[in-house]
Amino acid sequence: MAGSVRFRSDPPPGNEATWLLRPESDNWNEGEIDFPDGGLDGTMWDRLRCAGCRPHPTAADGSRGGRRRLIGWVAIYTWTRPTPPEDRVRPGSRGYEMIRHWQWIVDDRSGGVAVLTSRRQATTSTVVVADGRALVVDPAWDPDELAGLAADLAAAEIEVVIGFATHAHHDHLLWHPDLGPARRLAAPAVARSCARHRDRIVARLGPHWPADLGDLVGRVTGTAGQVLDWPGPTVRLLTHDAHSPGHTALWLPARRALIAGDMLSDVELPLLEESTSAAYAAGLELLRPFVAQASVLIPGHGGVALGADAAQARWWADRAYLDALLAGADPADPRLANPGMAHAHADNLAAAGR
Repeated sequence: MAGSVRFRSDPPPGNEATWLLRPESDNWNEGEIDFPDGGLDGTMWDRLRCAGCRPHPTAADGSRGGRRRLIGWVAIYTWTRPTPPEDRVRPGSRGYEMIRHWQWIVDDRSGGVAVLTSRRQATTSTVVVADGRALVVDPAWDPDELAGLAADLAAAEIEVVIGFATHAHHDHLLWHPDLGPARRLAAPAVARSCARHRDRIVARLGPHWPADLGDLVGRVTGTAGQVLDWPGPTVRLLTHDAHSPGHTALWLPARRALIAGDMLSDVELPLLEESTSAAYAAGLELLRPFVAQASVLIPGHGGVALGADAAQARWWADRAYLDALLAGADPADPRLANPGMAHAHADNLAAAGR
C-alpha cells in the first residue's frame, strides 16, 4: 500500500509546514513519519521517529532523516509488513517506512521533470512527465529501487512510454519489468556496444543480480535523430563521444533542463574512460551553449544544479579540470577528495599520457 503527497508553496520567511503520518495509537514510538517538515523558505526535512531508530547525524532531536531542498516535491510513503530491518524501525513495531524521495524540478504533472537519487553512487533516474505519460532516463540502481520507481509511477497513474539510456555503461542500461514494454532508445553507438558486449555489461552488475533484471539490461534500439520521437515536450538529443562513444545528453528547451549523463557532476571528476581528452573537450564544447541556457542541470551522479549560475559553474569546473590535466598541472578540484576520485584522476592521467 502506498500514498503520495504533492504540494507547492511560495517561500514566506519564517513560516513552516509539517505533514504527519502516524499510527492510530497516536504513539510515535510505534513509528511516525514527518515529511515534508521544515521551513517553507528553503530546507525541508524527512524524519522517521521511532524507538530504536538510528538518528541521522544532522538531526538535532534524535530522529532519523535528512535535509532536502524544497523545490516542489512528491513524497512517496510505503507501509510495509512484516517489520522492516532493525536499522530502520524498532523490532516489533508497526513498520512505517518512507523509502523514496522524488525531487520535482517542476510541479506540474502535465509537464513535470522529476529526479530520484539512488543510494548507490548518487546515481540519478530522471522522469519527464507529460499528460500522464513518461520518458524515463537511466533508471537506477539497485533492484528494490528499480521496483520502487516503477511502483511510484504506477501509483501516480503515470504510464512509461519510452526509456532512454545516455551511454553504454552498466549502471545506465537498467530496466524493470514493472516499467512495462516501453520503447528503449539510445544513440546508435550505444546500441551497437550493448549488442556486442551485453554479457560483459551484465557481468559488471555482479553474480547476485536478479536474472530477470539481467535479461533486460542494455535492450536498447539505436536512434540517430536529433529530436526524440515521443508524445511529450520537445527533447533534443546531444550526442558526442566524451566519456563513452555515443554519450547523449537530453535538452528540454521548454523547461530549460539539461539531462547531462555522466558529465557535469558535483561529486565526480570528468572521467575520460573510453574517450580521449580531445573527445572529452569536444563533448564539453557541444554542451556549452545548452548549459548557458539551462536553469536546471541533472548529472548522472550527484546533485541537481538549480539556476543558471549553478549550471554554468558545473561546466567551468569540468573545463578547468580538463585544462589542468592537459597542461600537466595539478588540478585544484574539491571533487578529488570524494570516494574513488583519486583513482579516477590517476586513470585520467594515464589516458592523457601523463
